This record gives sequence, structure tokens and C-alpha cells, in this order.
Amino acid sequence: MTDSEASTDCILFITGIVVDKSVAEISEILMFLYILNVLIKNLFTYLNRLKDLDF
Repeated sequence: MTDSEASTDCILFITGIVVDKSVAEISEILMFLYILNVLIKNLFTYLNRLKDLDF
């Protein structure tokens, strides 16, 4: 294994970590947006039911 091969492996390893981190962050953001979306939908459904009851 030459020096250039070793450095290429190191770069690939670091790049892999960076990609893994960004993918994890993106999936966390998507999960957060999904939960937020569900909460907002539930809130509007609840408010519409209250409106229909007419206190």
C-alpha cells in the first residue's frame, strides 16, 4: 500500500463521516418538520371541532 493509497482511503473515510453527519441532520430536520406538520394538523382539526360545537 503506497502513501497515495493511504491518503485516498483517509479522505474517503473523512468524506464518509461528513456525508453520514449531513444525512443524519437532514433526516432529523425532516422528522422535526413531519412532527410539526402533524401537530399543526391536529391543532386545526381540534379548533374546527370547537368551532362546530359553538359554545
